[in-house]
Amino acid sequence: MESLVLGLALLALALMVQLAMLLGLKRQMVTRQQAYVFHSIRDQLQLHVVEGRVRQDSEAYEFLLWACNLAMRNAGTMRLSDLVKVTAQIERRVGEAMGTLEDIQKQPEEVQRLAAECFSSLAKMLIANDTLVRAAFALRKLVMQTAGTSSSVLIKADQFATSLFGTSTRARAVASANRYLNWSQDLLHA
Repeated sequence: MESLVLGLALLALALMVQLAMLLGLKRQMVTRQQAYVFHSIRDQLQLHVVEGRVRQDSEAYEFLLWACNLAMRNAGTMRLSDLVKVTAQIERRVGEAMGTLEDIQKQPEEVQRLAAECFSSLAKMLIANDTLVRAAFALRKLVMQTAGTSSSVLIKADQFATSLFGTSTRARAVASANRYLNWSQDLLHA
């Protein structure tokens, strides 16, 4: 009986060690995946410049290059609070008289799709690092799908979430992720 208990304890210990190693590898894989997406967007953007579809001095090009480089440097390595600070920089830059979004909408369709992919990837980056943020984001998305975007149910759900989370880092992360996805959808359906 003692040998059985000892065997089970050793098995549990071996499984915990393996789980710890796999979680570390998962984190590395998520980091590389996030960085790869932004490398791909940046490379495609550079290709559009070479082909003459976008000018290097355009606001859209400068913003997308800046956002991709920022995301590549920080993919998977930033804490949620630091990511939210970065989103404030991005939103400030986009919000400068909304000129950046307007300039992106004037670009060829391929560049608009790259910008949409960039915003969508930024949203995914925001929610990838925190389980509670992922859950809140998924819940809001579910409410939007079942209740509709202009529904009073969505408004009540947002008010409830605001009262629950307030202006916490997680609430700002979810709000920014939603904003980025809305920008992405606007660009895809423009």
